[in-house]
Amino acid sequence: MKAILALALVAIAPGLCAGQDKMAEALRKGIVEEDTNHNLNAAIESYQSVVTQYEEDRKSAATAVFRIAECYRKLGKSKEAITAYSRVVKDFADQTKLAEQSRNQLSKTYNMPQPEAARPVSAATAEARRRYRATLEEGVKYAQEDWDFIHQQFRLGAIIELDTYGAQEELARLQGRLAAFDAGLTPQLPAGPRTPAALAARTQYRAFLQTEVDYAAKDLQAVQIKWSLGTAIRQEILGAQIKLVDAKLELAALDAGFSQPPAVGERQ
Repeated sequence: MKAILALALVAIAPGLCAGQDKMAEALRKGIVEEDTNHNLNAAIESYQSVVTQYEEDRKSAATAVFRIAECYRKLGKSKEAITAYSRVVKDFADQTKLAEQSRNQLSKTYNMPQPEAARPVSAATAEARRRYRATLEEGVKYAQEDWDFIHQQFRLGAIIELDTYGAQEELARLQGRLAAFDAGLTPQLPAGPRTPAALAARTQYRAFLQTEVDYAAKDLQAVQIKWSLGTAIRQEILGAQIKLVDAKLELAALDAGFSQPPAVGERQ
């Protein structure tokens, strides 16, 4: 095992820039903690730093997620291991060896039959899917902060219980969408016609979505300025952050080929 992991690091190392040097060092540290010190929790922490800070390097990010899965397996944390293995299969299908090893673990260790390997997606689609998931995580974070604020207001008697339901529903909506993505349940968009007119319309649609993202970002900036001037409350910032997340999700979903459910304010 040590020799295999060492060779993997050597393959990553040539020509690294300063940021990639740090990434390689984090991987080395994780491998030492896992394979030599047998400190699996410390290894997970090191691997996670690779995933969160250096996801632009897909090979290293995939390696880190797979090692996280292996650590959780060794710790007997089945739920966490399954989630990490599944992420390798879904988000890093282009890293064929790691994806295959993850499918084998899911099938043989956790008795989860795996479908045939999906055809690797393009680098652009893979990046869009990574961006989609990262945006979901961002949305969950803001929704949790919003719920924490609302719950505190309720405990202080400033609002009634009925006023807490919206924040709870928003948090559950984003948590559910993240879980659906990790479970491979996010519906795919139909391919659609490939005529010049249809492709032009798609390009126009994407431009409109980008405009929506741009203005949602400007709206958030405006609310933050009002907050600094004392004319806005914290909850308004959280609301603007979640609106921006919804706009970014719709754009990322289009690029990733996903059928994006409507935002909370648009549902019937």
